[in-house]
Amino acid sequence: MGDARSPLEWEIFAEQAHALSRTTERLEESLSRLRQTDQSTAGVVDEAARETILDEAGTRLWQLIVQREAMGITHHDILYEVLRVPPEVRRRASYRTAARLRP
Repeated sequence: MGDARSPLEWEIFAEQAHALSRTTERLEESLSRLRQTDQSTAGVVDEAARETILDEAGTRLWQLIVQREAMGITHHDILYEVLRVPPEVRRRASYRTAARLRP
């Protein structure tokens, strides 16, 4: 009874898992920056900076969703819940936001 995967398949699987982890960490960094901005001192928020962070978080969420779907993971509700992804970030998760941020 053993696993039918070859060593190469295991290596590919491990690399996919590592890439998924890195992409998730980048999204978490953006979400953390967004929360910090929203909790800024004296309630004064730099709206331009917040918009930039929202776009960045939306792009990173879109990248993570694409990566998950390429791996066959098509349900993302638990992701949104666990990472506490705000609706405004979810609305910005698109290739258009990503294209707008490119230099």
